[in-house]
Amino acid sequence: MDFEGKVALVTGGGRGIGKAAATKFAEGGADIVIADIDPQTAKDTAEEISALGVRAFSISLDIGDIGQIENMVYEAVSKLGSVDILFNN
Repeated sequence: MDFEGKVALVTGGGRGIGKAAATKFAEGGADIVIADIDPQTAKDTAEEISALGVRAFSISLDIGDIGQIENMVYEAVSKLGSVDILFNN
């Protein structure tokens, strides 16, 4: 699929299904936000995805904290301009 010019935000994106989804979006050309409760796993995944030639960054997130969710969206829009796709894993 063609995701060129889109931004995908993937929660639980540091491993498993979330990581696989983020990788597929990136392979389709999307820039990626990796949100995960484990900051190191999120960072490692974002670095792997950046190697595919797209912009990617990580953010540590506890999905149960509304303040962290608001901050995640703010950072995504600030760094990448928008959020076009949400993969809530």
